[in-house]
Amino acid sequence: MKLLSDYIKESFKGNTGPSVGTKVAKYPELPQPELVRGQRERTETGDQVGVLTNGRYKSALRRVMINKIGSRLSIATFYNPASEAIISPAPKLLYPNHFRLQDYQKLYATTKFSDKGLRFESMKMANVHLAT
Repeated sequence: MKLLSDYIKESFKGNTGPSVGTKVAKYPELPQPELVRGQRERTETGDQVGVLTNGRYKSALRRVMINKIGSRLSIATFYNPASEAIISPAPKLLYPNHFRLQDYQKLYATTKFSDKGLRFESMKMANVHLAT
């Protein structure tokens, strides 16, 4: 992405510095998993990096699955921005970035029957490559 190697570290710093946290969870054995609703899907880890990269990196959707045989222990470590850190896209990755009409017209010709949102996402990605 052509960002400085410590860009994310500096973005997370704020005035007090980033925080590191650990979450430990035990998921017990459930012999009849069909009777349990389970946990919702979530993406909280990585959301800030998604914003910093202007959507280039996406948060992984994850969900805890119920285990029929044996319990499970989950240990996760989180590297979080300082609570007062400003989380916004890196200026270098903002769209449009040296956008030319002819670049969009080329993309449009091959994607005009596709979803408009996907077309703009494609243009953002193509634009990152054009600017580097």
